Amino acid sequence: MRGDRVSAWTDAKHAPRQQACAPMSSVVEELRRLLGNDVVLLAIKRGHKGPSGKSMNGWQSFTAAKMREPDYLARLNHRGNIGVLLGHGLATIDIDHNEAVEPFLKLNPRLRETLRSRRKRGCNLWVRIKRAYPDPSKLRTRSGEDWGEWARRWKSDSHLRRGHRSQEGRD
Repeated sequence: MRGDRVSAWTDAKHAPRQQACAPMSSVVEELRRLLGNDVVLLAIKRGHKGPSGKSMNGWQSFTAAKMREPDYLARLNHRGNIGVLLGHGLATIDIDHNEAVEPFLKLNPRLRETLRSRRKRGCNLWVRIKRAYPDPSKLRTRSGEDWGEWARRWKSDSHLRRGHRSQEGRD
């Protein structure tokens, strides 16, 4: 379903007109539709780089069961940013620079159809992997410059800032 879009909005005044009346849960529902019903979303306070606070203790071991807790869903829907707990086959290829995206996709055309979240610079390509895959690592060019990151666990910059990221495409 290439071209699907969803943005995590701070409030209705920043949302497109047709979403202004939509229930806040639509953000979580749309992210689950794009990433899978087994995805674990993480509540992140504005201004923080990762999950924090008493209610987020042990977030590394949260499971899909957490996504059925009404209080937790309310927190995701009404405050801060939303992160994604990677693992169990869900991973991202984090490309740091806009100019690196197209050459990478030319070398890996099947990834053109995967979910892509954009940032001010670069993007994340979201993938589901069924077999063993490498540990998280920084990716560098042959000349040693930072190019991106292979991630399979949540990391501080792979969250969805409300109003700052949009997702496109998904196979």
